[in-house]
Amino acid sequence: MNRAVAWSLAFCLCWCAEQASAQGLLGKPYLSAQYLSLWTGDGFDELGNGGRIQGNFPLVIPSDDSAWTSGIDVTGSFSGIGLDLRDPSIPGFEMNMKLLGGDLGLNFFARATENIRPFVQLGMNWRQADVKATALGFSFRHLDSDTNLILTGGVEVDVFPAMALRGSYGRGADGYGGTAFLGEVILRPGDHWFGRFSASVDSDKTVIGGFGAGCAW
Repeated sequence: MNRAVAWSLAFCLCWCAEQASAQGLLGKPYLSAQYLSLWTGDGFDELGNGGRIQGNFPLVIPSDDSAWTSGIDVTGSFSGIGLDLRDPSIPGFEMNMKLLGGDLGLNFFARATENIRPFVQLGMNWRQADVKATALGFSFRHLDSDTNLILTGGVEVDVFPAMALRGSYGRGADGYGGTAFLGEVILRPGDHWFGRFSASVDSDKTVIGGFGAGCAW
């Protein structure tokens, strides 16, 4: 059933793409900012929030609009989320967590058609978690940081004259080094300004949603 839904969605995206003009962000220099919300998916009743700044700069621009011309972008982001966790089953339990994440990498993409662009992202992610917890009168603090390889694959599709969809899956798709699926909607009402809406979900059902705006030139 899930496979049938996925194939149906892919068919609809490809059909719509043939009727759209280029509105995606691959191959374009841009800066964007997003407000982020995080749901932990583990029964805690609190919501985290923060922000993300993203940038992109093309290194290799496709030479023309013919099929399977390729390009390379340098892409990077920095994000931070604060989260307060409480578990009603543990009296006095409270946990405050701050997550920071930054990544830098390359997007290798090609034009399968004028409006369909598969891509692979390869790079490195840095993540830091600062946790402070209190329970039953005791408190502790733990600071942890690490770096991880970013390896994701996906596709960007122009579906309408002012809208593109992007989906990707792999290590680092969530911006914090985890393996997740990331879906994005990009609205381009003008030549430069755009709106960006995103949601990522990992195997632990942790969801990071975001919305914001940016400028491409």
